[in-house]
Amino acid sequence: MRDKLLALAALQKVDLDIAALKKNAEAYPREMAELEKQLNAAKAAVDAERTKLEQLEIQKRTLEQNVSEDKDKVRKWEGRLSEQRSTREYSALAREIDIAKKGQVTMTEEGQELGRQALVQREMVKAKEADFTARTKNLVDRIDALKAMNTLRVCTVAGAPITAEIIEKFESASGAALLNIYGSTEAGAISREKISTARLS
Repeated sequence: MRDKLLALAALQKVDLDIAALKKNAEAYPREMAELEKQLNAAKAAVDAERTKLEQLEIQKRTLEQNVSEDKDKVRKWEGRLSEQRSTREYSALAREIDIAKKGQVTMTEEGQELGRQALVQREMVKAKEADFTARTKNLVDRIDALKAMNTLRVCTVAGAPITAEIIEKFESASGAALLNIYGSTEAGAISREKISTARLS
């Protein structure tokens, strides 16, 4: 009677272990999805900051090009000032030159402001990239650990007979083959049950 009670207690422990394995196995896909979601969110944050920086740099280059073109235009107009025959034409062209120069000053100031913003944005990108790198390492390590736990293929048991029911429960919960090993403590495994292709798939 005592042996039966001990066997029943051992079977109950195996059932509890199998239930724990099932629970963990169900949690892996959710945890993997959550970790990948966090990784994608961190990457999206870095990409957003990079995009802002690119836009600032494009605006700055556009302004610099506009200022350069405007300066060329003013130089041409200044060269034509002496060619003006009437005071009225001279005044009109001088006024256009003055307006263009004021526009250049404004655009130059805007360009400088964009340069300052781009500098701040560059620092923001560096900070986000550093954060992303740190989070990526942590998340990738956790993902790898989960994947490693999910790649269990074979487990062995020894020391006492095991029933087909226990083997079936364990294999369905873990996805791994459970093999009986026969031998002695001193010599180690002498024989084991052969792994069939069907059981591994």
